[in-house]
Amino acid sequence: MATNQPLQVAYGLSQPLINVFPTPIASTRNPLGSDKAQLGTIWVNTASNDAFVLCSVTANVANWIGVGGGSGLFTSLVVNPGNLTVTAGNLLVGGTGNITAAGGNITATSGSITAGNGLTVSTGDAVVSSGNLVLTAGNISVTLGNLTVSAGAITATAGEIQAIAGAINGAQLEATGDLGGVVSTTSITNATNTSLSTGTLSIKSTSANPGNNAGFIKVYVGATTAYVPYFTNIAP
Repeated sequence: MATNQPLQVAYGLSQPLINVFPTPIASTRNPLGSDKAQLGTIWVNTASNDAFVLCSVTANVANWIGVGGGSGLFTSLVVNPGNLTVTAGNLLVGGTGNITAAGGNITATSGSITAGNGLTVSTGDAVVSSGNLVLTAGNISVTLGNLTVSAGAITATAGEIQAIAGAINGAQLEATGDLGGVVSTTSITNATNTSLSTGTLSIKSTSANPGNNAGFIKVYVGATTAYVPYFTNIAP
């Protein structure tokens, strides 16, 4: 434990005694609140290439502030104006903290924003101008607002995109595969059957136009397979 050091003095040329800046403390660990020294003392962690400055001693607790290097411990960090740029590595928020953009944006120009336990938008929009919003595992929860993708796709590699109480709206709904049926749901698949025989099905048209179906689209009603006929040469 470092202790409070007295003010250092030395003999000078213009006057008998002059103040001398305190000698930096070199250690293989970060300073603690119990490490007291003269205000302005620099603490160097030689193991992690970190440096700290003693700014105050309040209630017998030393407040060391990181000045850069491999890592630092801050009670708050404000960048105004300018950017907080991570060239290589990650921006991690541990414990119970948040990354909050009160007025502005959190932007990943070339890279990803990864949420291990979910991405929550309480109010406002989550906008992906170009690229993809990919959830390998986790959820996107929008309490109030919209999830807007101007260009790109919303991809669920492993999981589902769900609207528990609401609707999924789009200009077109596309089915690209056949995952099987799910109980209490109606599913549309990409599977079709164009094998036609002489069997006749009675389907009423909205006009007197006769015609034959071109094939069947496979759907699931719950876990039961069903087929919906489709026509390509007549209007209903």
